Amino acid sequence: MGWMFKRWILVAVLLSLSGMDLTAEPAGSPDVPAKPAESRKIGNGFHRRPPKAFFAKLTPKERASLEKLARAGKKEELRKRMRELIYKYRPEEMKQLDLLSERYLKTQNEKDRAEIRSEMEKLVRILFRKRQDFTRNTILETEQKLARAQQDLQRLKQHYRQTEENSEKVIAGQVEQWCQPPEQRKRWMRKPSREPGSEPPPAQR
Repeated sequence: MGWMFKRWILVAVLLSLSGMDLTAEPAGSPDVPAKPAESRKIGNGFHRRPPKAFFAKLTPKERASLEKLARAGKKEELRKRMRELIYKYRPEEMKQLDLLSERYLKTQNEKDRAEIRSEMEKLVRILFRKRQDFTRNTILETEQKLARAQQDLQRLKQHYRQTEENSEKVIAGQVEQWCQPPEQRKRWMRKPSREPGSEPPPAQR
């Protein structure tokens, strides 16, 4: 995982902790026209945190601006800038819904309104399916991570039981190692990352 990608994850976590609604258009932004209340509600709440694909859409200049704000710790400016960018790169269906909503609110003819609502429904169905697919994929990824974590936990438990059952043998072996010249000790004992007397951890995948 690259350093820049870690930074984007940090930004996403920061925004999720702030509790901001990432799908709403930025309030008071001069580049984004104000929308009626009904229009703003469409599609809100799909994600509390932008997915990885969002960051791939940003230009180098936009990424640099986020990086600069994140480094400076300017949370409010960072949130505002993120809202602007998320609104800019919102799904095409969302943009069409904004336009349809404006048309609907300006139209008095019930037949025309019904047609607009029908178009809205099609777009909302597409957005709904995208959200469901995103959630399903997240569930699958989380299940895989959980399975790996459970396997690691079982290995750690087994390692603990084995070393506990053979504690006297392990302790005696380590004492024997410390009685040897440094160049003759087992390799793991010469690594500075472990404290003297500690057992090597189970093999990692």
